[in-house]
Amino acid sequence: MRPIDAKPLGESLAALAEVFGARPPSSAAVAVWADALRDFPIERVQGLLRSWPKMHTKMPVPRDLWSNLNEERTEEIEQRAAAEKAQERNEVQRLFDPRVRNANMARIREMIAGMRGRGIPTGPELAQRMLDDAAEGKVLSLVQRGFIRHNLGWSEEQMDAAVAAGQAHAREHGLLPWRPAYRREIKALDAQAAERSRVAA
Repeated sequence: MRPIDAKPLGESLAALAEVFGARPPSSAAVAVWADALRDFPIERVQGLLRSWPKMHTKMPVPRDLWSNLNEERTEEIEQRAAAEKAQERNEVQRLFDPRVRNANMARIREMIAGMRGRGIPTGPELAQRMLDDAAEGKVLSLVQRGFIRHNLGWSEEQMDAAVAAGQAHAREHGLLPWRPAYRREIKALDAQAAERSRVAA
């Protein structure tokens, strides 16, 4: 309830007092009512005041209204929490539904097929590119690490060892920290070294 709601609250209380033949509240009393019911919207308060004569035979006090309104609010909170939990359960059940899982896998297969058709790397090739980026200093997300392990059949230890070896190689050529062009630069340097070795032989 906002401060400006004190006036309509006073009018509603005065009308209710007239119904019960009671003395209408003073401005000071209305201020007390407004402070006691400040946590509730004026529409709720007025609605309860209008329905009060249907169930009661005397004028309420602030605690009467507060108790009724607080009980309604508690019930609404509990109902909302129960509805959210039910929705979460339904979402979990939907995710584990074989039909949903199969449909998702079909969409993934279609997406991968489309990527392959456009020459975009997938599976082990994409995992190797992610690993190259990590070797050049880029931090991998948990999803990327899982993708690499799955597609290359590596353990965490094998992947960390490969990344460390790649970073050592990059540092040797002064190519850290990471930037997208490093992969090309490393390959170019490796090609030059291989050519020098071939010529020297």
